[in-house]
Formats: sequence, C-alpha cells, structure tokens
Amino acid sequence: MEDILYTIIAAIAFLIPGFIVTSITKRVIPIIDKEYKTRILENFIYSFLNIFLWAIPIYKIYLTKEWWYKNYSLLWIVGLLIIFLSPIVMALIIILFNQYEISRKICEYFNIPSIDTEPSAWDFKFKQIKGEWVLITLSDKRTIAGFIGRNSFISSNSKERDLYIDEVYEIDKKGEWKKRKRTDGIWLKNEEIKSIEFWNYEKGDEENEKSFKQ
Repeated sequence: MEDILYTIIAAIAFLIPGFIVTSITKRVIPIIDKEYKTRILENFIYSFLNIFLWAIPIYKIYLTKEWWYKNYSLLWIVGLLIIFLSPIVMALIIILFNQYEISRKICEYFNIPSIDTEPSAWDFKFKQIKGEWVLITLSDKRTIAGFIGRNSFISSNSKERDLYIDEVYEIDKKGEWKKRKRTDGIWLKNEEIKSIEFWNYEKGDEENEKSFKQ
C-alpha cells in the first residue's frame, strides 16, 4: 500500500508543478501561442526543475522511508510544500525576472546578444503602462482621445487585441483635451485600431478632471 502511495505522489510531482507554474505565469507574462506538444514539454521541464531543487530532501526521505511511513501527516505536509507551494514561488520568481527584465540586464552587462522576450510591441508597451494619455487613429482615419488608467483594460490575448479606455476626451480647436460628460469609456476592436500615440501622465495633472494640451 505504501509503495502505491509513493508511486502516486511521484507521478503527481512530475505533472502538477509544471502546470501550476505555467498557469500562473501566463496570466501575467504575454506569451506566443504554442503547440500542444511544446506546452506539455514546458510543463515537464518546470516539474523536473522543481524536483531537482528538492532532490536532496527527497533522497533523504527515501532513505528514511520507514520513519515516514509512521508519520503520514508530516509526509503530506512536505508533499504539499514540494508539489504546490514550491511551484507557486517559482512562478513568482519568473514573473519578477520578467517584470524587471533581469535576464536582459544580465546579458547587457556581459555584452551577450539577446533576443526579444516580448511577443510583440503591443505587449512590450502595455505591459509597463500605468497611466498615459493616448490618441488613437482608427482605420477610417477618425481619432479618439483618452486616458488609460487603472480602470482601463488592455488585452494580452494575441488573437484578440481589443482595448477598453475608461476615460474619453474631446479635443477642441485650441488642442485642449476635455473629458466628455457622463462618459463611461470606450471599447475598441483590434481591427479598428490603426495607430496609438502616447503621452506620459505627469504629477501636475489632476486625474479625471484637468484638461490636457498636446
């Protein structure tokens, strides 16, 4: 019975951690659509890395397995730590590496050529945006002025690059931006967007109120 239990735990240890890592990271890091076989291989690599990091404790558990047979509760705690908690920590580290571009900085420091890690310029720009004024030119040459703030939404889905701007502005003849009354934002489909021009949000701007001039 114990051998069957260990076999089940070992099987789970090679399946679950990689799935946890990829499930968390893909919600934060934009990725290019991958084939099914590639995703399975990626999951397996993360799981193998997780097991490798815990190789020494796992080996010691194996050497003293008779003691662990008598302490199932502690065994389950260690198993949960290795199979579930460790992959979550690994995913957070990967996200931090991506957010702060640590890999690129290391390559630059050692003068090592590196490839672009972002799938597109869309992902590169909108990943780091916190609050900016935008002037969007549509495919029919109309323009829409707005402010992308915390309540806006930028799609990270490569197949559906839609955009929701929670604040829409009108530009008068003097070039000043004034917020439309009673506006609740605007949704734009990717096929309608031709170009987007950005302006930085400055501390002197009063959020949601002050007019903006180009």
